[in-house]
Amino acid sequence: MVVKILLWAGFSIASGVLYRLGGKGGFRHAKGLRRFGCSLLFLSLFIALRGSQGLNLRAILPYCLIYVLNALALSTYCGSLIGSHDDVEGLEWFFSALLTGLAALPLIWIGVHWYMILARAFLLAISIMVVREKTGKVVIEEVFSGVIYCLSVPLLLI
Repeated sequence: MVVKILLWAGFSIASGVLYRLGGKGGFRHAKGLRRFGCSLLFLSLFIALRGSQGLNLRAILPYCLIYVLNALALSTYCGSLIGSHDDVEGLEWFFSALLTGLAALPLIWIGVHWYMILARAFLLAISIMVVREKTGKVVIEEVFSGVIYCLSVPLLLI
């Protein structure tokens, strides 16, 4: 149990760091750290916390699909859907985070309850929207977004 908690905390912090590095940029393929690094951490943490049920052959296709969907969702911003006005910026973050949470829907194929996937998606959307609206500091916003992305994984195990 202690090992799982340490993994959970470590992966969440690493996800926050990669999310920030992907947003900060400044070097080649910086965005890839967020897209592919955070997706890999999410999937690895899910498998690790799931224990012996996490690794089985029938889960390979859903895991590959989740990895791709998460990477795509982490690179998608929904500003074009709702407009890019300052008064709806919070909605942009809400829908982007909701889309990231919904990228876990293929987990239904391996026994994760659909309502827990939706609950996690809405938790991500609300928490990321609130922190981005209230802080005004990009570093805090990006690190928190990456941390909550992995911190919410245990909801999928309920």
